Amino acid sequence: MCKRSQLSALLFAGLLVPATEARVLPQPSPPSPPQQTASVAPALSAEAEKIKAGVAKIGSGLKARVKIKLQDGTKLQGFISEASEQTFVVVRTDDRHIGQSLEIAYSDVTELKAKGVSIDWLRVAAGTAKGLQLMHEILKDIGPIRLPPQPRRR
Repeated sequence: MCKRSQLSALLFAGLLVPATEARVLPQPSPPSPPQQTASVAPALSAEAEKIKAGVAKIGSGLKARVKIKLQDGTKLQGFISEASEQTFVVVRTDDRHIGQSLEIAYSDVTELKAKGVSIDWLRVAAGTAKGLQLMHEILKDIGPIRLPPQPRRR
């Protein structure tokens, strides 16, 4: 009967010998010269260009939430994580598909809506300033407000 150390030595030797055998590897063939191919991206239709401009306007990131309707009738909700020349990636936030990333071609989209409140803050500030200016003019014309004297308490 063999001892444990002898068995491990035999096992090690059995694994080491086949690994150190000289093997002849096939020589790789020389690389072929690169062929000149024109990789021109297909032009987008007018509708797809409009969708691409919309995606660029909305931007990307967690705050770039969108609702999308595809040509096959599928409706998606999510946020745009990245955009490229021909496609953009939407991370879905639908109830059943949370976190699923989809790469969508601009030509596959029929409707794109930015989700959330789109407020032109410059117009809000201008309206607020006009309102304050109007209130100042009204109060200026009224003059100082004089309150009747209050009785003294003893």
